[in-house]
Amino acid sequence: MACFGKATVKVMETILKAYPDAARQRNHDGFLPVHIAAHWGVSHSDICPLILRAYPDGAVGRNRWERTPIEEALGMAGENGRAHQLSLVWSLRRHPTYWIHNDVGSMLLPRNVRGAPWRLVDLGDGVVDGNVGGNNGNGGLRSAGERGMIGGRGAVDVDEVGSSDEEDEGVEVQMAQSSSSPPNIHDPAYIRTLAESTDLSLLITKDKHWSAATLRCKLHPTEASEALEVKVRGAYTAKITPLHYACENKPSVEVIRTLIEAYPKALERRQEPGGQLPLHAACTWGASSEVIQTLLKSRPACAEMRDFLSNLPLHCACYSGAATVVVESLLHVYPQGVWPRNHQGSSAVDIVRRLGHGNRKEVLRLLERTMGRLLERAAAAGEEGVEVDPDTSLEWV
Repeated sequence: MACFGKATVKVMETILKAYPDAARQRNHDGFLPVHIAAHWGVSHSDICPLILRAYPDGAVGRNRWERTPIEEALGMAGENGRAHQLSLVWSLRRHPTYWIHNDVGSMLLPRNVRGAPWRLVDLGDGVVDGNVGGNNGNGGLRSAGERGMIGGRGAVDVDEVGSSDEEDEGVEVQMAQSSSSPPNIHDPAYIRTLAESTDLSLLITKDKHWSAATLRCKLHPTEASEALEVKVRGAYTAKITPLHYACENKPSVEVIRTLIEAYPKALERRQEPGGQLPLHAACTWGASSEVIQTLLKSRPACAEMRDFLSNLPLHCACYSGAATVVVESLLHVYPQGVWPRNHQGSSAVDIVRRLGHGNRKEVLRLLERTMGRLLERAAAAGEEGVEVDPDTSLEWV
């Protein structure tokens, strides 16, 4: 019941301390407490680690429908569709031995922020420690805190910030170099120098300097076809292309166009594991509508392709609360995308109704209007088994 009601950390600690075996109990549908937390969401990023600490094997347990907790979490809210979802998904992706061999008890201490890698802190709109996210003027390189930025919500993986010793060393280096003014990262001469001296993979994964990456790709187009094995935004290691990684990190339209021109096959290269295309990544992690439209224009068929959880790019956009114009662009290319259901059984309409994104009503109207038009068109074509309700235009008979 505590998991159903999104109980606080203090309540969960009290229950698990008094009755640790509660984490092993199942209901009539085979749900463990960790399944329920994954399905309905959590009130704090520490809830899932508390449950998994009590029963590590719960992370790989299956319910009546043969779904694991990570499948429940991704099926209900995607990678980042609700509060604390990033932290929840991070915890569920850890192997059970992680909760056995690590000192999770000390990590759970309230003030031990840096020792708890699952605590993905929402700092809002790309602000890190009072500084606006993006290139910081230090040669196009980002600080450790900025490298931990997670998506448009401005979340930071505090584990990537580094230890206090590393920070002290960084302060000393910065103080030693403070006498010289930092280079202007928008200076064409600086951009050319950086592009000529740095591999495309580093410009995209480390520096995220899109102007330099664009120029580098034009100078060395073969680098756009190289396979990268890096940690993706979902906090796990995967094999992807430079185009895919760029789509996860709010790229400029220019770098996307250049990467596509250099290696068009990257549009249909799937992430391993996961099966997502670059279009899935762009829809999940808040790429601009211009980037989405560029991807769709280059390969419209990608709007019809599913990942290994049967999610269309439209599903990903609905999970992440993408802008209405993004959803409209996807529907313009593939309006039939309103009907398919993913592995969890959810259609795009189900996802939007379930999650409370700011543009929920607008997107819901857009989806329902598209469904109505498709049904009217099917009825006008005389297809058997279809009857349109004059009031809702959404009835199958």
